[in-house]
Amino acid sequence: MANDSNTIKLALGLALLVAGGFLFWWGHSESQSLANQLSRAIAGTHSDRVMWKYIGGAVCSVVGVVLLVRK
Repeated sequence: MANDSNTIKLALGLALLVAGGFLFWWGHSESQSLANQLSRAIAGTHSDRVMWKYIGGAVCSVVGVVLLVRK
C-alpha cells in the first residue's frame, strides 16, 4: 500500500513540475507580446496576467520538487 502512495506522490510531483515549467514558458511568451511591451513601457511593470503565470509557475514548481524529493 505504501508503494502506491509513493507512486502517486511521484506522479503528482512530476505533473506539477511540468505544469510549473509550462506556466513559466506561457508567462514569458506572453510578456514578449506587443500589448504587454506597450503596457510595460507605460506602467513600468508586467501585466497582472503575466505576473500570475510566473507566480503560479513558481508555486507549482516548488510543490512539485518537494513532492519528488520528499519520501
